[in-house]
Amino acid sequence: MLSTALRQLVVDLQRGERLTSNRVVISCQHSLTAKRVPTLLQGMPLARDGIYVRLRSANRDECVAMLLSRQADVAIVYRVPSDTEAVGADFLEQITIGTDRMIPVYNAPLPALSQNNPRGGKLPIVTYPTGVFLGQVMAREVLPQLNPALHPVPKVETALTLAAAEMAAIGIGVAWVPESLAHDRLASGALVDLSADLPAYDLQVIAMRVQGTPNTAEGILWSQLQQTAQS
Repeated sequence: MLSTALRQLVVDLQRGERLTSNRVVISCQHSLTAKRVPTLLQGMPLARDGIYVRLRSANRDECVAMLLSRQADVAIVYRVPSDTEAVGADFLEQITIGTDRMIPVYNAPLPALSQNNPRGGKLPIVTYPTGVFLGQVMAREVLPQLNPALHPVPKVETALTLAAAEMAAIGIGVAWVPESLAHDRLASGALVDLSADLPAYDLQVIAMRVQGTPNTAEGILWSQLQQTAQS
């Protein structure tokens, strides 16, 4: 009985080692979890190699914190092109895997509130908390570019871009969301892109990982991300 138990223990340990080797944990911003990351995973041979992917959706700072604390193998987040600060540059690998735009959307055109309207007026908007990445982008890069004659009036605050897009779709206010996230609703007409009249802002999509020897799944994922960056 003891020999049987020992053999089972060896089998269990080997199974656990295989699961660990074939598992990759990705921390990604909420708005990237919905659209961009699933598209990236389409190119990974998940079924063939028995790879198991765990997605952990969070705000940008939390995604980076999970990477640095080794709770995630790879972080996929947004970055502003003007941001020259590198997080842990000495021990992190970083690649740019795509671009996006933070665009103003609403459920109908707003010609009376366009940038070219000298009379201006009140502009109902959906805002983000200043403590989250997109809230900081809005405060620093978007709202200062508004026509001074326009007066933004916050109607709802949310940290979730999906919720912001929904608020815009039902007419609560103009929301600035990643273009990739709004793509389907823009195509269906549920949302209207107002970036011809209101400011938009370019974003980069980056992937980061801690330098070292990756497990099988992380290595395959990183190779796929490198191919994406080069295409």
